[in-house]
Amino acid sequence: MKAAATARPSRPVEAPEHAAQLAATGMDQNALAAAAASAGLLVGGALLYRRGRSTS
Repeated sequence: MKAAATARPSRPVEAPEHAAQLAATGMDQNALAAAAASAGLLVGGALLYRRGRSTS
């Protein structure tokens, strides 16, 4: 049984000059504010839910 021959590229592969980068959307500036507002709304909703359940 013969060993499988490995294919060699005809030219060397070059590494890209610049690293890959995602598009800048500006989300990093507002992420903390959105997380704080979301947490506040969840806590407020939980308080209103508990308050309504205790009167029923």
